[in-house]
Amino acid sequence: MVELADKHLDVHAEYLNGNFTVQKSPRKFSLIAKDRSHKQTNKVFQGNGRASDLYDYKDAIALYILAGPDCVRIIEEFERVHKQLELSTGHHEEARSLQSRFLQDVQSFMKVVIAMGNPFLSTCQDLIALDTRAVMDEAVAVYLCQVHEFGQALHEE
Repeated sequence: MVELADKHLDVHAEYLNGNFTVQKSPRKFSLIAKDRSHKQTNKVFQGNGRASDLYDYKDAIALYILAGPDCVRIIEEFERVHKQLELSTGHHEEARSLQSRFLQDVQSFMKVVIAMGNPFLSTCQDLIALDTRAVMDEAVAVYLCQVHEFGQALHEE
């Protein structure tokens, strides 16, 4: 991926245009990688091993490659109609229960900050746990401050 822009200009252009994902549902933020989509399609088509014998026959594989995606689409349409699934177009985190839980978490965090003091305003050089005010060992704090540079060096290596 690091050399994609230099070695494969056409692939890099398609990547920048977003042509590396598939949207299988109308939900927001539900794009998945093309290889993951292909695996899901295979799983739906094969079911509980119904299509596993296809791989023994060259003609069956060719037919599967051509007809498999349409068969899966028909199966999914059938299940959607007969199960009367309501597909929400909203993101799963927009649900009222998740939003109220998030609000509770924020309010709990704010209570801790008010009770213990705002750790982000501290001028102390120590690494302190927010909930217990335990001070980390100095070697751990130094390592955490350098972890990005360490990871970058490993990546370049």
